[in-house]
Formats: sequence, C-alpha cells, structure tokens
Amino acid sequence: MAKATGSALSDRAADALTDRALSGLAVILHVDEAHSLPHKALDTLKDLHIAGIEAGSPLPCLVLLTGLQRTLTHITARPGLTRCADGATYHLMPLTEPECKASTARMLADLLTESAPVRQTDSIAAASGPWSFGHPRHLLTVQQAICSELLRVNGQASKMDARRIEADTAERRFAYYSRRVNEVTAGPRRTQAVLRTLIELAEHPIPADPEAAAALIDQAINSGQTPEIPLSECQSLVSNMAAKGLIENALELWVVAIPSMATWAEERLDSQPSAEVEP
Repeated sequence: MAKATGSALSDRAADALTDRALSGLAVILHVDEAHSLPHKALDTLKDLHIAGIEAGSPLPCLVLLTGLQRTLTHITARPGLTRCADGATYHLMPLTEPECKASTARMLADLLTESAPVRQTDSIAAASGPWSFGHPRHLLTVQQAICSELLRVNGQASKMDARRIEADTAERRFAYYSRRVNEVTAGPRRTQAVLRTLIELAEHPIPADPEAAAALIDQAINSGQTPEIPLSECQSLVSNMAAKGLIENALELWVVAIPSMATWAEERLDSQPSAEVEP
C-alpha cells in the first residue's frame, strides 16, 4: 500500500493493516528441553502467559513445552507460572508395538521402491517395537540401524539381515547409555556406583527425596573404600542423575527413567573389573 500511494503509511494506518492481517490467527510456540530453561526464559514465558505476545495485541499465543518429567516442577517453581490448567500436562507413556511398527513402516515406505518385498519389510517394522522397548529414543536407534543395513545391501530390502539390525541396535543403545552415564559422572569408582544405584532402584524403588538417594549412592560409592567421597558429592550425583534423566520421580518414588538401562548397567558391571581406588 505504501508503494501504491507513493508515501509512507501513517502509524494509525499501519497498525490497522497489521491488526487486519493478524485477525483470526494464533501463534503456537513450541519449546523443547523445557526442563533446562534458564530463569530469563521463564520470565519471558510468564510475560506470554499474562499478556500474550504484546499487551493489547489481537494475536493469541499458546505455549507448548516438552521435556523430561521434572519439566512441570521446573516451570511451576517460577513466580507467575505456579498454576497449570486441568488437563494441561501430559506424561508420554511408552509407545505401543503397533505405534512403533507404523512409524518404521512409514520410514521404509519412503525409502524403498514399490517392488520391495512386503513380507520382509513388514517383519522388520514389526520387530522395531520389541527392539526399542517402546522408548522413542530407542525407536530412533532401531531405525538408524535399519538405514545402516539398507546402505550395506545397497537398498535391496530382500537382503536385509534382521539379526544384524538387532545386534547393531543393541550396540547403538549401549553406546547411548554410556554417553548418558558419562554426562553424569567421571571416574570408574563413581561410574560403578551410579550403575549399582540404577540396578538397585530398578529392583527396589525408594522414597523420592534427595537424601534417600544420596544415602544409596553413598553406600554404593564408599562401602569400605578409602578415601571416602563426601556426602555432598553423592548428593550432587543424585541431582545430576535426575537432571540428565537417568532417574525420575514416579508416584513419590525414585525409579530408573529407562527400565532397559538397568539391564545394561548390570551387563556393564559384569564385564568390568572392580574399580580401582581413586585419589
């Protein structure tokens, strides 16, 4: 319109055009990893919650937050964000085997030609559920292993080897668990204590308070070894395990966030020698 009139629009005309262009629209703002949002970002969320995108703006805004289970506690601890509407929070449960199969089947349909053997691709897609334990991250691992196998056989689906895919999936899953544990701790003694704690919590959940978990870590990490690692460090390990999603609060109990991680921890402990005393 400014071009048509040959002159700049007045502020009033520009505002009227903006309001008209935005009429009936809404903004959905999706923030992932919301459990790690800093305080400054939470203040911005509070402003969006109270006043929308701009005070007096005709443009409504819906904020969608996704993250680990502690996201709700992290967000609502900030003044101004203390209340959530009924039904506003949803805890993502494990994927069902049909859901895993459908996701993998869609991927294969996009990658393969129409001449791909249906029985073979259907079998691989169906196996992605048990191989992933219904965990979204593990389903991605399965699908990465499938893609790797397709590259090996030059895209010929009939030559895919399910045993190779399953073995590759296990290796990728174990590497993923190792990275997650290494993000929490360093050093063989501390690492083995974390592994023992995961195994213990998988079998015997304990009350979800930091002191109970710190006592469990203290027992696993010291247990007669010298020099003793201070309780404050055990408490820090607990905080890191929760922050990195290794453990979570489920019905006021500390549990292993990914159940298959406890099985991996047991296998890893069995394959390693006892930790040497660290300085």
